[in-house]
Amino acid sequence: MEDINTKIRNCAVYVDSGSDDVPELLRTSNVLINATGNGMYQDLEGTPVEKKYLFRDLFVCDITYNPPKTRLLRDAESLGCGIMNGVGMAINQGIKGFSLMTGLPEPAEIMRKVMLEIIKAQ
Repeated sequence: MEDINTKIRNCAVYVDSGSDDVPELLRTSNVLINATGNGMYQDLEGTPVEKKYLFRDLFVCDITYNPPKTRLLRDAESLGCGIMNGVGMAINQGIKGFSLMTGLPEPAEIMRKVMLEIIKAQ
């Protein structure tokens, strides 16, 4: 968030999950990023933001990767919002981490394949 505000423009706001400020802040937002883990595997119907606060022009990114489409993303998609999950981010962090920890070339394709297989098995 700090990088966005200092390097792009002062526009990002951190809000605690469940804050009473969420509905009002969303009304003036273009992007919602969920980084809470709410709605992740084992709490599949959990959501940090109720559907009634989402609207068509909002882009919704849920950093969660398991399941690939959380309740938040399903709700947003049903309203016509653009959506993105955290699968790509998790895969790319693993790829980079592997290289940093081992000094070996990044086995990107293998890691992508295995990650997607793990998610499907849940």
